[in-house]
Amino acid sequence: MNVTYKTNDLILEWFEIYKNPLYGYICSLLRNRADADDVFQETFTALLQRGEKISKIKYPKTYIYHIARNKSFDLMKKYKKQPVSIESLLVQPSEEVFPDWIDAEMLNAALNKISEKEREIILLKIYDQMTFREIAKITHSLLPTVAARYLRGIKKLKKLMEKNYEE
Repeated sequence: MNVTYKTNDLILEWFEIYKNPLYGYICSLLRNRADADDVFQETFTALLQRGEKISKIKYPKTYIYHIARNKSFDLMKKYKKQPVSIESLLVQPSEEVFPDWIDAEMLNAALNKISEKEREIILLKIYDQMTFREIAKITHSLLPTVAARYLRGIKKLKKLMEKNYEE
């Protein structure tokens, strides 16, 4: 492990840029702040362990999210946890996708009723404002698959939200 000042500066820069959305993403997978704290720390520790190699990373955002995703899934396997949506950490979604009458509780209930893959893609797209290409790299999925899951998930959410709103 050869860590230089340049490497440290680069990791600190990435930390400042990605800390909030990355932490939210990890929480959305684990739904436990203590576990999320551990995975968040392990993610940046993994970057430090790569030393000089990180200067060659072309797409740091997808690289870092990929590490965090793998570490989250490793932890879930260890504890046999299932990833679920974040209830206490949701911010207001984009009004382009959801009208302003939707509240977080209603949205969380709907998010819990769609598939894990659709939920993850929607959270990455809307809350972390990632492109489909970035999401495809993180989830090891084909670009058309990511787009299809997103659209299918959004349609399901809209139906669920409209149904809940009418009740």
